[in-house]
Amino acid sequence: MKLSLIVISIVCILLLATFSVPAVQAVGSIVYTSTADFDGGNKSDPGQDYFVANGVDQPTYSFVSKPAAIYSSVVDRTYIVYEGDAGFVPYIVYYDHTLAQWSDPVIVNDTNPVSGDGHGAPAMWIDSSGYIYVFYGAHATAMQLKRSTNVYNISSWTQLSSPTPGSPPSNQGTYPHLFEHGGYIYFFYRQGTAAGGDWGFRRSNDFGVSWSSFTMTLDFGTDGLYIGDHVYVASQSRVYYTFVWDNRVEIKRHNAYVCYWDLTTNTQFGIDGVNLGPLVTLAEANTNCRAAYTGSGIGGFSNMKLDSSNRPYVLFVNGTAVVYDTYNITFVSWNGSAWSVQQNITNTDATSGYTDFIVHSPTSIEAFLTTAGFRQLFDPADDFNGDLERWTWNGSTWTYQETIMYEEKSGLPVNRPHVPLNHVPEITIIFDSWLPKNLLAPQAKIWAWGSNGLVFRTETPSDTLGIETLTDNLQISNGTFQLSNGNSDTFATSSSDASSYKWSNIPTGDDNLGIMSKRFVNGTYNVTVTNPGSTGRLGSTLVGNFGVTGVFDVRVKFNDTIPESDPGGNTFYALCMFSQPDECDSVSGALYVGTNGVYWQFSPSVPWFTSFKVNNINNDGWVEEIGSTAFVSCGPPCWLRITKTGTTWTFYRSTDGTAWAQHSQQVIANFTASTWYVHLEIHSNGVNDGNTWAAEVDDYNLVTGSLNTNGYRPIGSWKSPLQTYNGEVAKSIVVGYSGATSTKYIDEIAVVDSQDNVLFADGTNRISGTSANFTIGDNDFLSLFGKDWSVRVTLAGDGSGSVIVNDITVYTVRSTLTIAISDAPWIIGFFALISLGLAGALALKKKRGNR
Repeated sequence: MKLSLIVISIVCILLLATFSVPAVQAVGSIVYTSTADFDGGNKSDPGQDYFVANGVDQPTYSFVSKPAAIYSSVVDRTYIVYEGDAGFVPYIVYYDHTLAQWSDPVIVNDTNPVSGDGHGAPAMWIDSSGYIYVFYGAHATAMQLKRSTNVYNISSWTQLSSPTPGSPPSNQGTYPHLFEHGGYIYFFYRQGTAAGGDWGFRRSNDFGVSWSSFTMTLDFGTDGLYIGDHVYVASQSRVYYTFVWDNRVEIKRHNAYVCYWDLTTNTQFGIDGVNLGPLVTLAEANTNCRAAYTGSGIGGFSNMKLDSSNRPYVLFVNGTAVVYDTYNITFVSWNGSAWSVQQNITNTDATSGYTDFIVHSPTSIEAFLTTAGFRQLFDPADDFNGDLERWTWNGSTWTYQETIMYEEKSGLPVNRPHVPLNHVPEITIIFDSWLPKNLLAPQAKIWAWGSNGLVFRTETPSDTLGIETLTDNLQISNGTFQLSNGNSDTFATSSSDASSYKWSNIPTGDDNLGIMSKRFVNGTYNVTVTNPGSTGRLGSTLVGNFGVTGVFDVRVKFNDTIPESDPGGNTFYALCMFSQPDECDSVSGALYVGTNGVYWQFSPSVPWFTSFKVNNINNDGWVEEIGSTAFVSCGPPCWLRITKTGTTWTFYRSTDGTAWAQHSQQVIANFTASTWYVHLEIHSNGVNDGNTWAAEVDDYNLVTGSLNTNGYRPIGSWKSPLQTYNGEVAKSIVVGYSGATSTKYIDEIAVVDSQDNVLFADGTNRISGTSANFTIGDNDFLSLFGKDWSVRVTLAGDGSGSVIVNDITVYTVRSTLTIAISDAPWIIGFFALISLGLAGALALKKKRGNR
């Protein structure tokens, strides 16, 4: 019997071993190879790269009204104020760093006493209790003030009395600077009506309900000054501030100055420590506060920051204003006893090239500089600048690092970079755009940029997907996907203002009576105009946020959807190729200096076709017809086409987009630009008869040609349809691709759950080869049990191209835990049999033992 028990035990152990957790078992595969497959997944939408699109004129006056943005660690939010809408009303919005999302912009007050005047943009303060104050609506007028009803909350506001009631005129205020000290909110501003004016302060210790009388701190007599930055140093009860001298005889600004203000004694000091008493004069400023001398040249507003030893560093713009691009962005620093020699970082094209910067240490400074942009025809001062660049300082040398935003990409000049007070790296800088040709149009955008790049408004669709297929882009091969690009556009996404990652929408014409809507809808760019003016034109131009290079062939389809019904009005369509982003409105002469290119125009209501070459290199608005006007019909719809080979430009028309009739051709040798920007225009000459017309654009297609570095999204992803958990999990993913390089590659392959949480990911950059394989280890399968899942493939690029994904295969296996659970009844039955056998053996033994 003893031997029998041993044998039974050995057999049981051997049988039990066969029921240990089995290895994973292959089940099947899921293959994605067609455009339908890729359209069935999520082609990603990163959201808008800007967080506001309704700014007007100068949405922030952040270079002289401070602060316009504040980070609060109490609620982990960055708050920003700006003016928007046609009424220039004050708005506030915030970014919640914990939730990683933007709030909706909120109107602080629905009117602005200085509507139409961009100098009345708001500044803000958050007091130590958490109440938010917005100062707005003043330019040598009574300052307006509202306080949030609840702490850190922007939903409702309490109107407070004006701290500058405006009567007599000497009480009027401009350009608020705000800080808090000793239980008081300080309101530091320019008083009076004269440009430049005297500066001083009022203060309040009852939450802004009442304010002290005005105390003057700077008086330049008949001249004036403008305060740029102020920096409050709590440990020393000081405020350092920088300013420029406004010579009211020359009507020019000069020099850069730094003083500091002892708040305990209300005494002003030169940066050299000389006591200047309660009031600084121009003579005292020149002797004791001047950081840089600009001579007869023009100086711009200055920025100032301190290092940990409270030594100031200053940026300012200065130049001769004689030749385009002769303004310098200049840097000086105080070493404790003297100012350094002026060092020019780079040049810009006007004193409106605003800047801001961060001092990390005396040998580490990060600066944000607005550099040269495209200039207007009639007023060279109205360039309003262009690109935003990031530069760094190592203690001796300034080095260019990157361009944060190109004017070509924004569609408009960008400007006014400002670092939020108490900023965190995620939002290092806020900046916005300027509309030099239509300051009253509430279409200026505002961006935030930081350690992770632009801070997207993920809650708002961007109108351009992260990646595209043939469905969205005619130049993407069937059965593939790649990063979204400007090679083609079917306008498959929607947009209420007809602006997108690919296109900026710019109103054209001089008619202020008509009502126009512009949008991407139902796969077209649609423009509808009601009640055109009696003499003016009203229309809209899509300006490509990308440039075309090399030999090219570009085509687009125009179509009347509601024809012009009045015989006195004509509709016009145009395809333009210009050397820089501009309005496709060349016949009116409203071009920027330096614009040249061609203009291919069609009027369906006359009908006629005509082509032009335009050259504004010499600021002369020169326009010359190519060939002769052809009085022929086309469609609707009608296709326009322009080709360029070498210096030869050719213009075609078509009724079906396939058979093309050549209109004209010309060799234009003096066009030297290497990059050309696409413009699509719809406009009308109409009469005031209340009629409505509408037209649409579709199937923009760059058949041949390359794109510049703004041509592609830098990152985008595709996510497979969600797989409902059925006992199987992804074991390995194989991605077939082509065109990978060190700058255009597969950035990540991941398995994600239904909430887009990453379950497993391979972040290897696939910069070569044609196939990527990502395999999940057997020991990791337990974490996949019971979860619905998708595969996500992320692409990255340099803006000039993309890796192309051809196919994705997912090999699946039965989940380890599923196998164990599904085999549990057999294991339980086995143990039951073993138990019965052992029980029987024991019973038999006992029976024999009783004999």
